[in-house]
Amino acid sequence: MTTQLWVDGYNVIFADPELSALAKENIHAATSALIDLVAEYASLKGYTPWVFLDDKNNTEQTSEDEINGVKVIRGNFKNSADQLIERLNFETPKKQDIVLVTSDNLITSLVSYRTSQSRLIKSGEFRKELLRTRTATANIMPKNIRSLPLADQLSGAVKNLLEKLRRSSK
Repeated sequence: MTTQLWVDGYNVIFADPELSALAKENIHAATSALIDLVAEYASLKGYTPWVFLDDKNNTEQTSEDEINGVKVIRGNFKNSADQLIERLNFETPKKQDIVLVTSDNLITSLVSYRTSQSRLIKSGEFRKELLRTRTATANIMPKNIRSLPLADQLSGAVKNLLEKLRRSSK
């Protein structure tokens, strides 16, 4: 069972100086940037990522999308991101390990009682945690692989499959 990464989206956006500045210009761009950061962190750690977003203007049902391998759950006027996290917490088996990214004390207290393996990353610390993980990963990768272009790191079978996909999309 892989560890799940649950991210309180707007809580992180407004706690991160770069994302917060971007959100002042364009909230959609900030959300997209957050999803990219979460996707990268989850791939480096081997986690299953979820991002929860408030959408008080949504009068429809909550929605689920998958973007860059990240399950994005958007609330509505009845269900905030916090409520969606709370609900998922109760629906998820207790033995499931969770990494929660938020600074919301109520959500933190709910999830912290799950298992000894579950942990919290404060919203303002998420980017630092990502940078530490990048550095640690780069330090354990063989230097000869890091210096190669991505195409040269792929196996022949993967290259052939990608080439087939590229040709079929024309």
